Formats: sequence, structure tokens, C-alpha cells
Amino acid sequence: MKKKLLFAAVVIGALSLGSCVDDNESASVEAVRNAKAEQLKSIAAMNNAQAEATRLLAAAESALKAAQAEAEKTQTELEKVLIDIKKVELEKAQLELKLQQDKYSQELQVALKQLENQLSNLENEKARLELQKAAIAKQLEIQEAELASQLLYAQTEVLNAQQQLLNRQNQMEAAEKAKLQQLVTTYSNAIATLNSSKQYLFTLQSNLTRAENNLATYKELRTDLLEANQKQIATDEAQIASYKKYSNYLSNYDELVAEYNAKSLSYNEAIDKLNALRNTYNQLSSNTSAPSMNAVSQSAFILAYYDFGYRVGLYSAPYSDVGTTIEKTVGNRTLRFYMEKYEPITLNTERLSTYIPQYEQNIKSAKSTLESVTTAYNNYAKAAEDAKKAWDDAKAATPPDDAEITRLAESYRIALESFENYKTTLTWAQEYVAQQEKNLSDLKVLMSTEAYTQFTTLLSEYNQAIVETYKPVADAYFAYGTHFYQEYIPIQEAYNSLSNILYDNSNGGSLMTASQIESLIKNLEADIEALKEDQSYISSITSAEQVIELLKSNIEAAKAEVSVNQKYADDAKVALDAAMAE
Repeated sequence: MKKKLLFAAVVIGALSLGSCVDDNESASVEAVRNAKAEQLKSIAAMNNAQAEATRLLAAAESALKAAQAEAEKTQTELEKVLIDIKKVELEKAQLELKLQQDKYSQELQVALKQLENQLSNLENEKARLELQKAAIAKQLEIQEAELASQLLYAQTEVLNAQQQLLNRQNQMEAAEKAKLQQLVTTYSNAIATLNSSKQYLFTLQSNLTRAENNLATYKELRTDLLEANQKQIATDEAQIASYKKYSNYLSNYDELVAEYNAKSLSYNEAIDKLNALRNTYNQLSSNTSAPSMNAVSQSAFILAYYDFGYRVGLYSAPYSDVGTTIEKTVGNRTLRFYMEKYEPITLNTERLSTYIPQYEQNIKSAKSTLESVTTAYNNYAKAAEDAKKAWDDAKAATPPDDAEITRLAESYRIALESFENYKTTLTWAQEYVAQQEKNLSDLKVLMSTEAYTQFTTLLSEYNQAIVETYKPVADAYFAYGTHFYQEYIPIQEAYNSLSNILYDNSNGGSLMTASQIESLIKNLEADIEALKEDQSYISSITSAEQVIELLKSNIEAAKAEVSVNQKYADDAKVALDAAMAE
């Protein structure tokens, strides 16, 4: 669909209506009515797209709160474990001193072994919690990347609805068309600004969660703050350059309009390309499935881990999805595409080795039990055989003794039943030996460098397969995002600058004056100076406490900005709705 978004300066003449309305006039009235209905549909689509953006932000905020609660819980548990480790280490050191004085104390040696096992378990729990913290930190990063991607999609939907609305203005008079065009653009820009400020607030809150729960170092967070400020400085500088460029047209109104028309066409073409790239990305994303993980799942290490690991306290998964993001820098923006990435568990083989004597003893005990059970089984078999022979002999005797035959038959039945029942005991004893032998075999597999290396290699290959599988999807996403930030946004900003100059809302929708443009430029320059001062302070940060204090301050300022932008968007919507109701 070819979009038209052109402005023309037209002198509107007075319309005179006769006392009769002919068929052509009726058709014209109907066409205007139909156009108005289509415009209302487009506005509804814009509102729906913004409602979806609001829903995405609310869902992201809810997920952030859940991650924050989980991070706080994990941090509390980790702090407790660290205290317990210090306590056990102290007890162990004291016990080792006592053993130096009484080297042959069996009681002290047993107690020391118990403390070593307890310390080993605590170290494993510490490793698990640290891994869990890393996973939470990665999840926060993923949430930010996904929110950015989803909001980009939602904003594209808003733009589509905006263009559809502007394309349905053919039946409108020039002045009314120009007014509606400005109201629609103002509303679209207002909700884009609102969503951007909400996304920035989300990022600040996410960083605060990281800072307060030791999910990132103060240096990492300091770098994030510096980069965010630098992006805003670049955006403000681009806006200043745009205003300075187009203020030169103020002396020639027709030339300003011609420039605006040219930018409008470029704007439409940029949206067409954005939609095409988005559709390509969506199609690839929907049609791409994760590669098979069967090779990993059937590896000797994994089979042993799931069959046996719980017997030696291995309750967590043998690998965890820590996720990874591929990044691409576009100007002052960073695009991120999330993919799964699995990291293997690291086992304490020294601790596992302490179980070997236990399972070797289990096998000896099981075999001893089997030997006893086999002897008993053979005795039952012999008893049944003897009872059968006595019964057969009684039946062959001359003359037969019916009472004796009956008695021996019952004896045989009982002996045979006992023999058959004991088969279950023998089977259990045999299976128990097999299970104990398998337990020891699985334990040795878990301790095997060869088996672990095979598992980690297969897992690494699976991670690489994920990258190769999703590379076309990532490339499509980056193409989509690159066009949005590298081509679409500059064109939109130029278009908006011209639109603001031509239709200054603060000046009754008329042409902006040179002094007004200069005032806007000065405000932006003041913002840049303030941001540069912030950069100087951020660069001097040397502790997590300073980062937390700054983030809290920035969050309050961001909340205030969201409130202002919300009112701006609400007012823009009211103005648009009022115009459509006329």
C-alpha cells in the first residue's frame, strides 16, 4: 500500500449550498462519512497498540518485582550460608588442634569427618546460590532485551495505524486535513515518548535490583549509567542540529513546506521498509525451533546423574540455562538478541570419592545377602524335591496307603508353595546386587573425567547448534532494529522537527518563530550541560552505595518524567478524540 502524507498550503474558499442536494452531493457526503468511520477505526488501532505497549510494560514490571523478590531471597540465603561456612571452618580448625594432641581419638576423627562433609555441603550450597544469582542477573538482562524488542514491535503497530489514518483523509478539506495530521502526529509522538520514558524507568529499577542484591559490580552499573547518559546527549545533539537546519527555511515558507513534503515521503518509505523487515523477523521467529538435545540427554554422565545423583545429594539440574545475548551497536543504541545457553554443573569429585567405600560395602553386603538367600532357596528347592519324591513313593507302594498319600501330598504342596514364594526373595536379592553394582558404576561415571568431558563437549556443541539455528532470526532482528534506529528514527526526528516548526501547538498550531526555535535549542543545550555534569559525577563513583543512591535519585526523577509524559499523551489523545468528534 503506497502511503501519502503530503502537506499543501491551500486557500479555502467559501462553500455555498443550494436548496437542493443532488446525487453527487449525497455521494460526497456518504464518502466523507465512510472516511470518518475508517479514520475512527485507525484511531482505535492506535489505541489498541498503545494498550498493548502498556500491558507489556506492566508485565515487565511484574516480572521485575518477582525477580527482585527472588534475588533478595537468594542473597539472604547466601549470606546465611557464608556465616555457616565461617562457623564450621572455625569448628574444624579447633577440632584439628585437638587432634594434634590426641591423634588416635576415633571420636575426634569421626567428628572431623562430619565437619568436612558439612563444609563440603555448604560449599555446594554456596555454589548453587551463586549460580542462581547469576541466572537472576541474566534474566534481568533478558527481560530488558525482550521488553525493548516488544516495545519496538508495539511502536511499529502505532505507526502503522497512524499512517492508515493519515491515508484516509482524501475526503477532508485541506485545513481540516492539516489539523488532523498534526494532532495524529502529536499523539503518536506523545505515546512514543511516554513508552520510552517508562522503559527507561524500568531499566533504572532493574539496575537498582542488581545493585542492591550484588548481581553486578558498581563498575558495571557505573558503565551502564554513563552509556545511558551518552545516548541522551547524542539524541539531544541530533535534535539541536535538526532545529538549526530547518530554522533556515523560516524566511521561505514555501521552501519549508516543500522540505516537509519530501520528508513525509521519506518517512512513509521508512515505515514500509520497517514493516517488511518486521514481517521477515516475525516469520523466521515463528518457524524456527530449537535443535534436539537428545545427544546430551543420552550421554553416560547425564544418565548416571539422573539415575544416581540424588543418592549423593545432587538435587539440582546437571546443567542450567544461563542464557546469552548477542549484541549489536547501532549508533548510540545497543540491540540485544537473547538465546538459550547452558552451563554444566561442576561436581566436587573429592567429596564424591568419599562415597566409594560405602557403595563398595553395600555391594559386599548385598552379595552376602544374596549368598544366604541362594542357600535358603536351594534348601527350599531340595525340600520340595524330597517332598515330591516321598509323595511319588507313597503312590507307588503296594498296597497304597491313602491316608499317607494325602498327608504327603499336602506336605509337597506346602513345600512347593514355599519354594515358589521364595523365588521372589531370590529375585529381589539378585536385583539388589545389580542395583548396588550399578550405583557404584554410576558414581564412578560421575567422577570420570572422560564421561564429564564427553558431557560438556556435547553441551557445548548443543550451545553452538542453538547459535547456528537462531542466527538467521538474530540477523533479521538486527536488520529490523538497525533500520529502526539508523534510518527510521533520524527520518522521524527530521519529520517531527519540521512538523513542530510548521504546527507549533503552543502557538495555536501556527508557524514557529525563530526565537521559539532558539529557545528550544537553548533548553536542549542546557540539558546536555546537565548530563555532562552527571557524567563527571558518575565517573567518580567508587562504591555500590553511591550507585544505589544515584539510581534511587534517578528513579524518582524518571517517575516524575513519566507522570509529565503521561499527561502529555492523555492531552494529545483528548485533542485528537475531540477533533474526530466534530
